[in-house]
Amino acid sequence: MKEKKKSLTVLFLLCVTMSFMLGFVACGNGDSDLGNGENGRENTQLTLDTAISNFMSPSGGTTSEPAKLDSSVPEEPEFTIISAEAKTVEYEKYDNGLISMDIPKGWNVEVLSPDYDYVGYGFTVTNPEDDRYELLFYRTMGITYTGPFSDNERAAQYSGNDDIIVNPVTVESFFQSIFKKSNLNFEVVEDLGTTSAGDSGTIRAIVTDDNGKSVEGIFSTTLGTMFLDRIYDIYGMFQYGADLGDYNVVYALGVTEIATPDGELINWADQLIHCLSTITFSDEYMEGYNSQWKQINNTSNIIADTYQDISDTITSGWEARESTYDIISQKQSDATLGYDRVYDTETGEIYKAYNGFTDDISTDNYLSERYKPITDDMYMEGIDGYIEK
Repeated sequence: MKEKKKSLTVLFLLCVTMSFMLGFVACGNGDSDLGNGENGRENTQLTLDTAISNFMSPSGGTTSEPAKLDSSVPEEPEFTIISAEAKTVEYEKYDNGLISMDIPKGWNVEVLSPDYDYVGYGFTVTNPEDDRYELLFYRTMGITYTGPFSDNERAAQYSGNDDIIVNPVTVESFFQSIFKKSNLNFEVVEDLGTTSAGDSGTIRAIVTDDNGKSVEGIFSTTLGTMFLDRIYDIYGMFQYGADLGDYNVVYALGVTEIATPDGELINWADQLIHCLSTITFSDEYMEGYNSQWKQINNTSNIIADTYQDISDTITSGWEARESTYDIISQKQSDATLGYDRVYDTETGEIYKAYNGFTDDISTDNYLSERYKPITDDMYMEGIDGYIEK
């Protein structure tokens, strides 16, 4: 308390002293403001105020206003999350009296054979907006040959498959022959599981046309052979006789194709395999099939339940596939299309985000912790959606 009183006393004395000195100087100066009445008093007061202010300032100089803090808040990044179509797909039941199955809502079903052709019965399920999204299934596909068709001209004439040659008798050779007939290149990406003989199994491949457009797919079948002298036509109506040569013919059971635009298979495989797993053949179909197959091959039904195992075979092969191709191809796709792939640490969902998304959220502590770049193993999973600006 004493120190405070002492400071006030010193200040008071200083003020009085300076007031006296200023007054003295003003009186000694003929041109001063002292003789000018109010103006002189105002100037004296200003000088006194300045002296007091300088004394009270910690630096001894003029008093400056404190710096203002930047109170502006960074703008929150604006973006929109759009769900991937494959993750929101709805199914509807298709039933034509011979087969029934789940299909994506709005997709088209086309039967590829006459109703009375039970052995060669086939159909496709396609996306009307892009028919590269496709599920194809043939119960039994045609008759093809293991030798040059020039040596089997007569037999080839009957079957109509004179330019399809399967040699050797392997799943890869079979599909290559089928697509070659349509001037399409069939390139195997990975064997998803075939027998040691190669006559039954599943492969992953890219099919490309002359313009460079390609689809990616899973292709599966089981191949069988029979001697030419035991062949009837595909409808079981005619026998071609026993003098057709020594070459075996090849037939394919449960021919299955699941296809999408190149790079999209990883997003749609599960949905299309689901559709495949729901295929059910009616009693009418099975009776017609067994009757025709017995006439064609002169045996009892040997493939009645083949289709029931197809989806399981494809699923196990797909889940056990190698990671290298997906990692490389998906990274290349993202770089080409301008995406950064991130995942939501709270939900585990994976997104293709616009290029620069991670930079935009870097100043937001919450968002930068929630959305992180994916790890390489996550390229094996389909995306849940897109993040757009």
